[in-house]
Amino acid sequence: MNNFTKGFVTVLLASSPYLSHAQSDWYLSGFIASVDTDSFDVNSDSSVGGAVRSVDISSDEDFGYGLAIGRSLIETDSGSFFLELGYQDSEHDVERINFNGTDFSDAAGTAAGDLSVETLSLTAIYRFNTGKFKPYLGFGIGYTDADIDVRYGASVNAPAGSPPFINDSDSAFSVQYRIGAEYSFTDNVAVLAEYRYLDADDITVDRTGGGPGGLATTSQEGDFSQQSFILGLKYNF
Repeated sequence: MNNFTKGFVTVLLASSPYLSHAQSDWYLSGFIASVDTDSFDVNSDSSVGGAVRSVDISSDEDFGYGLAIGRSLIETDSGSFFLELGYQDSEHDVERINFNGTDFSDAAGTAAGDLSVETLSLTAIYRFNTGKFKPYLGFGIGYTDADIDVRYGASVNAPAGSPPFINDSDSAFSVQYRIGAEYSFTDNVAVLAEYRYLDADDITVDRTGGGPGGLATTSQEGDFSQQSFILGLKYNF
């Protein structure tokens, strides 16, 4: 169990004594998602060796999952305001890497690896009270961890540890925009469908590359975004 998962479970367990005393205020939800992590471009500082090293990582669209716990804070006839603590995880296979304008790809056998993205977020949600079918909007802030393990060029078929490669992780502040709707089957059970857009800034990882002087490690920094299409189940206490 990784640190992000442990943190979410800890918060969930700490909140559990309150759930039984807050009828209709609290809810739990779980979901699966189709997740697309947009091209992740990380650049080194030009002061390192006199030239920028640009690594543009493209990965496939894959499935993810998530959990959330939330509470209704304000209820009116027209709508409801919620706060939600959520966790989302997805893993992606690398399809293409562009290094300083040169393309490497999984299809050609010149790129390989994976990208794992985890986010712990706190989201403010406004849900319109329109009967059984209720649309909603959300804005969240969070902490996103990107774990990158990629190889390209000669390192793909070389022994482990051969350059060039990136095998590192970093966490950074992120923001998230959400739009969705839920349909209530009963007072307690609803299904939800949602679109999420996440933007994470200043992810920094180390790249190990070869050259005339041998191995060299450069610090690569970049931003990335992630789109998720979600189908989930919600239970109101």
